[in-house]
Amino acid sequence: GDSTAGKVPSAVIDALSDDLNTSQVLAELHALRKAGDFAGLKASLDLLGIALPEVATTQVDPALRDRVEAAIVARLDARRAKNFAESDRIRDELAAMGIALKDGKDPATGEPVTTWEAKR
Repeated sequence: GDSTAGKVPSAVIDALSDDLNTSQVLAELHALRKAGDFAGLKASLDLLGIALPEVATTQVDPALRDRVEAAIVARLDARRAKNFAESDRIRDELAAMGIALKDGKDPATGEPVTTWEAKR
């Protein structure tokens, strides 16, 4: 990934200025990540004193990334439908490919979200 810090986005500054509205700051950080604004995300994390470990510059193959993202969407759909057997099957299939999933909630909306990383 790009480890260059950019300018701290005004939305992050506004949230901090609003009586240190940390839940809004976290939502803004998540939005930056989701939008792919890694320079703004890094600048914001630097401002907050949060250091990220340096990540290898090798990129995940775009075809693999697309396949994983599609599987995650299908898995979230299965979870919403309470089809946990299908959700588990997709998770296990991705794990066999060396993909680790992490489930959580979007701090802004409360919607379930899944992030992933290649373990190999």
